[in-house]
Amino acid sequence: MTSAEQVKARLDVVTVLQGYLKLDKAGANYKARCPFHSEKSPSFFVSPSRDIWHCFGCGKGGDIFEFVMQMDGVEFSTALRTLAERAGIELNPQDREERSEKSKLLALLEEATLFFESNLKSYSAGLEYLRDRGLTSETIKEYRLGFAPDSWRALGDYLKRKGYADTEIEKCGLAIQGNRGPYDRFRSRIVFPLTDALSRPVGFAGRIFTSSVEMQGKEDQGAKYINTPQTVLYDKSRFLYGFDKAKNEIRHEKSVVVVEGNIDLILSQQAGIKNTVAVSGTALTESHIVSLRRIADSVVFAFDVDSAGVDATRRALEIAYTHDFHVRVVDIEGGKDPADIVAKNPELWRTMVKDAVDSIAFFLKKSIGESSALDPFAKKRVGETILPLVARLSNEIERAHWVRELGRVLKIGEDALWRELGKYKTKNAQAPEAQIPTTEVVAPVPISRKGRLEERIVGLLLLEPKLAMLGDLPVKAECSLAVTGEIFEYLTKRLSSGTVNEILAELPEDLRREASRFLFEAEVFTVEDGTREEEFLNVLHAWRELSLKEKLARLHEEIERLELVGKKEESRAHMEEFHKLTVHLSNIVTLHSYYNDQKNKKENRS
Repeated sequence: MTSAEQVKARLDVVTVLQGYLKLDKAGANYKARCPFHSEKSPSFFVSPSRDIWHCFGCGKGGDIFEFVMQMDGVEFSTALRTLAERAGIELNPQDREERSEKSKLLALLEEATLFFESNLKSYSAGLEYLRDRGLTSETIKEYRLGFAPDSWRALGDYLKRKGYADTEIEKCGLAIQGNRGPYDRFRSRIVFPLTDALSRPVGFAGRIFTSSVEMQGKEDQGAKYINTPQTVLYDKSRFLYGFDKAKNEIRHEKSVVVVEGNIDLILSQQAGIKNTVAVSGTALTESHIVSLRRIADSVVFAFDVDSAGVDATRRALEIAYTHDFHVRVVDIEGGKDPADIVAKNPELWRTMVKDAVDSIAFFLKKSIGESSALDPFAKKRVGETILPLVARLSNEIERAHWVRELGRVLKIGEDALWRELGKYKTKNAQAPEAQIPTTEVVAPVPISRKGRLEERIVGLLLLEPKLAMLGDLPVKAECSLAVTGEIFEYLTKRLSSGTVNEILAELPEDLRREASRFLFEAEVFTVEDGTREEEFLNVLHAWRELSLKEKLARLHEEIERLELVGKKEESRAHMEEFHKLTVHLSNIVTLHSYYNDQKNKKENRS
């Protein structure tokens, strides 16, 4: 038994999801409003018997691991680890020591957070600085902000009194080894706990400030920010500050606002932009974008207005383009960064985020500047700024739009721009981005009505196998969906023998997963046992009707082709077949209408 199977054997789907959602009983199943899209009536269902969930509104579904991945925006390994801890299961006995160490380090970091929080409460200058920046007392408490005293060993001594060793303190990035032994990394700084997706402190960021008497006149204050270095718990290339608080709103809005600094993040969320995260001391990475793409379709960059911020914006959107994000940029005016804007006028910040402009429009405006007329060299410079961005767009329509817009602005023919664009596309192809395994959200492929009927037939057959005796089942070659064709081929061999669970267990994993979903849907939407026969016949006849119409359409095209080339005998044979199918279709339509009438009468009586 695999680790995942052990976890699923210990934790049922209802128990796990009840930790996130309010579930209401719905027959043998449970229902709720879907957390992944807005809806008034519940279309999100949970099946205890099959240990799965599915939303019939947005199409998302899966097991407990998929749910945690979607809700928390984490990878499978993290979801597995989270659920294993909840189930009390050791994932790998060989890693027991390492996991025990991580648990102890997490506890150490929690103690450090409490230490910093306590110091801030008694340090008026630190509180004064934060309030001067616009943070409320509630916000300071919510984000667990603290203060590291001006001492070489205050934190280290405190943690050792709590029973932690110097080596453990260093492993957490809280101490630095010096000539005279370890000393505290964070001193005379406002401290921001860096929390993971489960809101557990995994590191810290420390910021200098100059409002206090103690700091005035000091020339060598060090870097503005210092962060915890890379540790077993903290990886800056994957970490986004504020993600734990923002993830639900990001998922709801399908959009995320990315800022640079910690105070930018806190004030933006305080101003009501709850879907904000911060890169916090590092450049935006591929891993950041992969995490965000799981739960969002669009991203708004709101970096500082200085040259470094503009450069960071450009690098960030180039990565975002490769993951098919819709990218916009906040054109910050009247301040140097989001925190500056929010402190002056929170409503203005909300408006600026709402009015964020397309990323290429932003850089086009920046590159043109105030010039109304550009010389050939200036036009070349603008093209060299914009075309590499256009080349990274994955959508042909978007590329065509921006080529046309650039041609209009520069008063240059589109042919020349397309030729230049081709050079950049070639360069990008020669230096592809590093591929990182992802569980990126992919828009579901629309399913035809015929395909939906096939799914319904499979579900009803699995719900009540004896229904197969009522009519000929679809064959593989007739099916519009490859998955339903494969399942029908298997069912025709096995429905006469074996239980449903036995049949499902014998299916390949990918088919079993889909068949379980079809069965689940049939359970949810076929409430009364007595309606299953009528429902099955109705669906089957509807499917037959569509199949016959498809055949007739193909025959009609073939008859016209044969008549055009003068093959009258072949055309006549096809006409006879066309007539037979037309009669058959008429009978099917009559039956379909009959079953619909019966269904409507029952509904009216009820």
